[in-house]
Amino acid sequence: MNYHFARLHLCSYVFRGLPLGFLPSASVEVQEFGRTAVASAAAVLSLAVERDDLRSALVGMPIYYHAMINFAAVFLIKAAKIGFPDSTAVNAPTVLSQVNDCVRALRAQNASSQHLVYHLANGLEGYMKVLSDPNQDVSMLPGRTGALGDNASTLSTADSIFMLDTFDLFSYVNM
Repeated sequence: MNYHFARLHLCSYVFRGLPLGFLPSASVEVQEFGRTAVASAAAVLSLAVERDDLRSALVGMPIYYHAMINFAAVFLIKAAKIGFPDSTAVNAPTVLSQVNDCVRALRAQNASSQHLVYHLANGLEGYMKVLSDPNQDVSMLPGRTGALGDNASTLSTADSIFMLDTFDLFSYVNM
């Protein structure tokens, strides 16, 4: 799992500083890094859900694993919502299915109702609502806040789309 975490983390940096309009016309190398990031994110979610030993240990894992599983899910949701350069790389129904499986695995844990896995499941459900609603754009997803603390109405660069403050998930529970 750490291998896929590292690949996702490194390859997602290819989006930093790129304007959103640049993504469809990105170079072959940028698109390849993007596909690698998507494949790694999908592998992280698959491992977390399909491997019995990992799924049963979700409550006892260090918070780092929760953050990376969460990052993988949100990365896929945002990539599907904005229309990735290679449209075959991110299929929105497949992403919804993968994230939904992850949410079910998080909810199936035997822990206190205040455990982080339940908060992550609630936040991911909010993200899935944004992805499944064609009328909402990616700016409805939590992003970086401005100097005055207000969310920007539009996101001008790709890095702001793929940035994730895990604690933003808690504010989107009741979407």
